[in-house]
Amino acid sequence: MAIFTWIGVVSVSTGWSTASAWFDNTTGATATVAPATGDTVNFDASAVGAMTGDNQSAITVAQMNLKSAFTQTVGTQGSPLQIGATIIRIGDTAAGQTGNGSGRINLNLGSVQSTILVLNTAGSGLDSGLEPVRIKGTNASNSIEVLGGTVGIATDSNGDAATFAAVNMSSGIVDVGAGATITAATIKGGVFNSLSCPTTLTQYGGSSANGGTGSCTTANLYGGKSAFSCRPASGNTVGTLLLAGGIADFTGNPLAATIGALTLGNGSLFTFSESQLTITATTFSFGPLGQFTVGAQ
Repeated sequence: MAIFTWIGVVSVSTGWSTASAWFDNTTGATATVAPATGDTVNFDASAVGAMTGDNQSAITVAQMNLKSAFTQTVGTQGSPLQIGATIIRIGDTAAGQTGNGSGRINLNLGSVQSTILVLNTAGSGLDSGLEPVRIKGTNASNSIEVLGGTVGIATDSNGDAATFAAVNMSSGIVDVGAGATITAATIKGGVFNSLSCPTTLTQYGGSSANGGTGSCTTANLYGGKSAFSCRPASGNTVGTLLLAGGIADFTGNPLAATIGALTLGNGSLFTFSESQLTITATTFSFGPLGQFTVGAQ
């Protein structure tokens, strides 16, 4: 399949289907057709114009590469580019090119399964209060790994929905909107802010804030700090909570929380406010250095 690089049009936002806005790497000339299903597309310092947020959902590219040298934009606030992409890489460096990333990459991946790697992003977004990279998609097998930068999942507009089987991060910031469903989140570093509790949270470092009206089935905390302000209408706030070196903080919401099973290991801290003393657990297990603390940490 062919490889294309986005050029755009100077000072004009242009749609995906404008063939002359692409460079055909295979022929070494301006494209005569726009990229189609199975092709690979690159966005780098060659771009002189922005791409609009039009509907190209009938197309699934094999790979989309958005380099750190790409400083134009894709999509607009409230109008993401609708495109299928099997693999997406954001923030790779490009040989001989420099740049700090785009202030807006706004993608709606639809129902296509996507594997996404974010190495870095621009330091801030062009749209006030929103992330420079914003992504949504509804395939239950979607996965994203964030090694740096700032990413929003279902945060572009009110009512946005997204489904991800796995969210993995070791640095940067990941914001998750209330309409997202995250099966498993693994946090090794960075800041994870979610208005939709992941089904399973595994944390080794960094910080996580888990809010909304859902619940977390399993939380395994080996390091870092995890705040749980989420409160479901019924049932457990956290079904099984393992604290093996981390901090679990329930003080952010005065409503009572219910923990199904709690293991408090060495060097871990479980903290809650006085109004939450109705916290219950069906199973308690304490290590010799584990601590219960009443009050904010």
